[in-house]
This record gives sequence, C-alpha cells and structure tokens, in this order.
Amino acid sequence: MKDLRLTMMQKNTLLMVGIIAVIVVIGEGDPGFVITYLTFIGVLYTMNTLSYDGADNGNAFLFSLPITRAGYVMEKYVFGLLGGSAMWLFGVALAYTVNALKNVPFSEEIMMNAFVALLMPVFVLAFLLPIELKFGAEKARIMIVVISCLLFVVGMLVAKTGKSIYPALMAWFGKIEERPELAAGASMAAGIALLGVSCRISIGIMNKKEF
Repeated sequence: MKDLRLTMMQKNTLLMVGIIAVIVVIGEGDPGFVITYLTFIGVLYTMNTLSYDGADNGNAFLFSLPITRAGYVMEKYVFGLLGGSAMWLFGVALAYTVNALKNVPFSEEIMMNAFVALLMPVFVLAFLLPIELKFGAEKARIMIVVISCLLFVVGMLVAKTGKSIYPALMAWFGKIEERPELAAGASMAAGIALLGVSCRISIGIMNKKEF
C-alpha cells in the first residue's frame, strides 16, 4: 500500500506518459516500441520507491515496523513486476485498439515485440535492483552507466575478434527463429533463474545494511 501510494503521487507524470504513447501510436508510430517503452517506464517508476524509502532516514523508521528485510526485498520485486506488467497491458491494449480502428492487423512482429517487452521487467529488476540496494539511487545511476559502457566495449571486442564464430552464431539464431516456442520457453526459464539469483543477492545486501 505504501509503494502504491508513493507511485500514485506521480500520477500526473504517468498520465502524461500515457498521453504521449497514445499520440505516438495514432501518429503512425511503432506499436512494438510503444509497448516496450511503457513497460520500461512502469518498472522504473515502481523502483523509484527505493529512493523515497531512503530519504530522510526513512528506512530506519520502516524497519521498526513488523516487517523483515527479506520480505521488503521480495515486495520490491513483486511490485516492480506488477508495475511493469500493468503498463505492458496498457501498451498492448492501446496498440491493439488503435490497429483495430485503423483496420491494421496485429502482426506477428508486434506480438513478438510484445513478448520481448513482457520479459523486460524480469531482466531489468534482476539487474538494477541489487545495484540500487547496494549503492543507493545516485551511485547506482553511475554504476549502471559504467557497467553499460564496459558491456559495450566487451561487445565491440567480441565482434572484432570473434569473426570465426560469427557464422555459427548466425546459424544458431536461424534455428531459434524456426522454433520460436523454444526460444520463448528458454527466455522465460532464464529470466526466472536470473530473478531468483538476483533476489538472493538483494536479500544478502539488505541483511548487511545498517540504518
């Protein structure tokens, strides 16, 4: 209830995000992009509650209540997944409605983009939540930029030095495209496993923090 009320304090901003999404879809924008964008915004806005909790020594008061640190961490994951899923549903409903009004079919490409966007809250939370719990909101932003740059550099190095494996990778991706149900199942399994590992790390971080 606390996190829901904190998120609703930003309802005007969320309303503006929704209006922009409607304008983009109506104005011949990419529905797949809009679904992904709204899902990402939903996760980020629910994660903003971590900043509110830490403000003005709020965690010290919060943990004087009958809640556990493990329960607190689990709630953040669940709330983030719910927030991202709610915005995903809004994005899918918006895209489907606008396409129906325009007599444009809801293509397989849009459905694939929607599925990928549905997995986004899992991977974003698994990556961002432990970092923000460990370093705080401000330092976490710096850490995320640094990690993103490192991943980009590693990707560039692999792309330049791994030309010998490139044909094999392309062949592997081609096989995946032929069996999308296997790719979907593997992605979901990987997301759940990653989320479990991330949750254990986050609980360990919270247990070591002093307020």
